[in-house]
Amino acid sequence: MCDCDYDGPEFSETVERTARKPHKCCECHRQIESGERYTITSGVWEGEFSTFKWCGHCSAACEIKNVLTECRCFLYGGLHEDIHETARGWAKSITLYRLDIWMGRKWRVKRGPRAGQLVAVPKVPQVAS
Repeated sequence: MCDCDYDGPEFSETVERTARKPHKCCECHRQIESGERYTITSGVWEGEFSTFKWCGHCSAACEIKNVLTECRCFLYGGLHEDIHETARGWAKSITLYRLDIWMGRKWRVKRGPRAGQLVAVPKVPQVAS
């Protein structure tokens, strides 16, 4: 049930890296710490060069959304909104609800003895062949 109506990039490249210095995730807006794995996508959209950095959590959330839904498109910087609308709209998936909540909390435990700590990176479900 995909209704995407925007053009993709003229060209882009996506690479997974380990942070040597702190970066900011373009999706959940939390700081990606040194030593943490992240994904960087660079390319040209509508004639403008742009770079987007995703923490490992948001990268996994995007993959999970792609596995659970029929829609593989999204706008960079709009993943949380996309997951939120999909979870509450036509998909009705508890997994997407959980991703929505964790993204809103910047992937951190809210209370208890682990308060403030990052949760584990979500596991991407296997696709049945």
